[in-house]
Amino acid sequence: MKLTVVMVNTQRTRIAIVHENSYMPYTYRTVQVELTEEQMSAIRPRKTGFERGEDVWEERGNVWLEE
Repeated sequence: MKLTVVMVNTQRTRIAIVHENSYMPYTYRTVQVELTEEQMSAIRPRKTGFERGEDVWEERGNVWLEE
């Protein structure tokens, strides 16, 4: 399992708008981090119940990074 983060470079766009009065799209790069078994286990959805003959599981919501 990998964690994928999209890094966005907004500086080029801001400079184009402020100094050239034109818009330039953001540039992106994608970073993938291989998760350890312990990390995968920590974020794996848990079973929350049973409905109509099937297991019901948690869903992943918002994810954010903190320093």
